[in-house]
Amino acid sequence: MGMNKPTLLDKVRARLAEKQGAQLQHIANATGISYDTVLRIRDGKTDPLFGKVQALALFLGVVR
Repeated sequence: MGMNKPTLLDKVRARLAEKQGAQLQHIANATGISYDTVLRIRDGKTDPLFGKVQALALFLGVVR
């Protein structure tokens, strides 16, 4: 039995987990996603629309 490949959302959450306070605020400002939403995405408390995941992934360098 193999492990499932991490999804784009998994990768974004992992990258966001490395960031704190002002870094998260900068990400929110740069992507146009509210700080509270960025926190909820990071903490797994929301199932965001793909557009938000994609915007975060591009900004964080998760995708090329």
